[in-house]
Amino acid sequence: MSEVQEITEARFVLINTCGFITEAKQECIDTILDVAKLIEESGHRIPLILLGCMCQRYGDELLRALPEVSAVTGVDWRHQIEEAIMAVHDNKRVSLVGSMTRTASCTRKIDTFPDGPLMVRVADGCDNRCSYCALPSIRGPLMSRPMEDIVDEVRRFTSNRGREVILVAQDLTSYGLDLYGRRALVDLLKNLSSLDGVRWLRILYLQPNGVEDDLIAEIVANSKIANYLDIPFQHGSGRILELMSRSGSMDDNLLLIRNIRNSIPDVAIRSTVMVGFPGETERDFDALVEFVEEARFDWLGVFRYSREEGTPAWEMIPQVDPETAGGRYDRILELQDIIAVEKSSEQLGRVAEIIIDGESDIEGYDWMGRSYREAPVVDGNIYLKREKRTGEP
Repeated sequence: MSEVQEITEARFVLINTCGFITEAKQECIDTILDVAKLIEESGHRIPLILLGCMCQRYGDELLRALPEVSAVTGVDWRHQIEEAIMAVHDNKRVSLVGSMTRTASCTRKIDTFPDGPLMVRVADGCDNRCSYCALPSIRGPLMSRPMEDIVDEVRRFTSNRGREVILVAQDLTSYGLDLYGRRALVDLLKNLSSLDGVRWLRILYLQPNGVEDDLIAEIVANSKIANYLDIPFQHGSGRILELMSRSGSMDDNLLLIRNIRNSIPDVAIRSTVMVGFPGETERDFDALVEFVEEARFDWLGVFRYSREEGTPAWEMIPQVDPETAGGRYDRILELQDIIAVEKSSEQLGRVAEIIIDGESDIEGYDWMGRSYREAPVVDGNIYLKREKRTGEP
């Protein structure tokens, strides 16, 4: 199979789904219906096959609810896709979602984004069991990829190009615990940074209790690792953190942030927090406001609690009403907007190395890109003008 640009040229359409929170699920449903409409308008009979987390979670129910869909496969879709394609080729509708039989190695053969950063999944699943999170029931327990497989994949897709490599996992700091009996992220970073084709290493989604001194020391010593940490702290209230089954307290987390900033020059810290968790009082929310004010994150994602069936938080009472949660969401965003402007102003007059992602979408600028301070998609862009030489119009 090969990728095509026009739907009329496709023999099958594959949609990878997310089943994490309500908003993501609704976005998936909207996308499925939009694509189904495009297929209908094309006048071609093109089977639509769904993959991934939402299918793993809802499987047969999706097939019954969406007559536009020909097949659903789960998180093991790489092992199921051939069977799904053969079935729909024979005009069958099938659900191939079953128990997860993931293999630790999922080395890819195709670089789907050759002109952009290389995203590398180094582990799948999670053992943390946060009370609001459905991911462990969808993706399963932590399963790390062997280090040699990851290094081989990165070597093949960087090819002496000086490329940005982004390591991702549901819990990156626990990489290696299941394979080697210890956290092995530092060893992985050392091995990857030895490759000539790696220009930047960016590490995303670090659980606070896994950001240990040896990891901080490696970031300081290793010039290829971006001075950028993505650490989801989730809340400032110790009571809510305990209800969330999250470790630590506000004081613990602020101490970690101070340690990171004292150790890593010019570090950029991204985090996420949640408002509206069951039982969150005004006092708890005030603690979250205090935490955000003290932490002064460079980037912050804010989420309203999403009640997910099958999680311990589903049964918790009282649930915070949507209007209250929405007001708290707006207040944190307004606070972070002020902090973000102040943090950005600190960069005025500084010189930065920039990765060019493409042509600018803003009139008056030629290019857009990112420094080490900005991860793709979730953070901002830097807009640049090409320096004109003498005599150029």
